[in-house]
Amino acid sequence: MAQALDEVARIPVPSRPAFSAYVRRGRPVVITGALDDWPARRWSPEYLKSEYGDRVMPVAPIRDGKVVYGAEFGVRYDQIRFGEWLDGLLAGSPPPYYAMFHVHEVLPDLAHDLRVPPFCPPAPWSTTRFWMSPADTGSPMHQDLPDNLLAQLIGRKRIVLVPPRDSWRMYRHPLTSHLPQYSRVDVENPDFVRFPRFARARRIVVELAPGDLLYLPRLWWHQARSLDFSVSVNHWWATGWRYAIVRAAVAYQQLRQIRW
Repeated sequence: MAQALDEVARIPVPSRPAFSAYVRRGRPVVITGALDDWPARRWSPEYLKSEYGDRVMPVAPIRDGKVVYGAEFGVRYDQIRFGEWLDGLLAGSPPPYYAMFHVHEVLPDLAHDLRVPPFCPPAPWSTTRFWMSPADTGSPMHQDLPDNLLAQLIGRKRIVLVPPRDSWRMYRHPLTSHLPQYSRVDVENPDFVRFPRFARARRIVVELAPGDLLYLPRLWWHQARSLDFSVSVNHWWATGWRYAIVRAAVAYQQLRQIRW
């Protein structure tokens, strides 16, 4: 059964040693005030359209309020002009797409409005991803190899977390599939007949407001739903021996042309 809302601690901006304690323990935490000096806090649909409306971005189709994906093909992407997407939003009928892409690959100019928090450790590998979705849009339950800071910039987002120790209850897709880090369980509407072990998985619900920064430790399962029109960015990083594992995983994805 899901735990109480906001069971995850909420703390002010920590020092690097204080944040490192959360990383060592693999403990999620919501950090408040960390985005106050980010130029990205000025983002709005109107601002994004004026700055980037002519750019083309990859988007994943949405069906019945969820990203379309499958073990046989991963996540399929279309292309849409940023301004076209935002025109639909401002008219009250956003296209049924979830924009998600690596900033440095698609819109590197966005990075000028973002910051790496000073308490985040320096790392030989890191990447930043942009996420934009209409209200009431969900993404699949999955886990990531690197550590993750998720910055909520516009709108609210609800995250359901499951700790790594319950991975055996998550019914992941096979390693040979195009979604080896995804669960077959829909956490928002679980089928306990097909996935009985999941009934005993510990679930924690966190709700993020604009300006919140969520630390998601590596290997924690998470599934998100945008409660409003939502824009988020996340910063993944890997250090030490995990760096080699993440680089190997990235190479494996590229070799198999896995997109997610």
